[in-house]
Amino acid sequence: MDSESLRSGEPYRRDTTLSSCAAPKILLVGGSVAHFGSYEVRVQRGAATQDSVIDAADAVQRTIANSLDTIGPAITSALFAGFLATGVIIRRRRAAAARPRQTRRQRGTAVHTAALRSHRTGPVANRRPG
Repeated sequence: MDSESLRSGEPYRRDTTLSSCAAPKILLVGGSVAHFGSYEVRVQRGAATQDSVIDAADAVQRTIANSLDTIGPAITSALFAGFLATGVIIRRRRAAAARPRQTRRQRGTAVHTAALRSHRTGPVANRRPG
């Protein structure tokens, strides 16, 4: 990223999707924290501990834990490694797609310039050792 794009604020304009997704997530997480907090207060006071949201969350958590226990740590690790690799591949493809492409004329000019340099310095100067 060059200094001109940093000064123009370009990175911040590109992340508008992240900003628009963050608000609903924050509200959802805040609501669940508030609900679980009120549940904890009720439990501490000795009130009734029957709560449909807590029961549903417990059932989901138990199902996920049992599933991970059934498939074992090796398969679980392989799945997470696959998710990670997929994320890296997607990120690299998006970054490559965002880079400006050279036209044939620009590529030809670059090749021609390299050939001129090679001609000026001689073939011995351009050899790599080894």
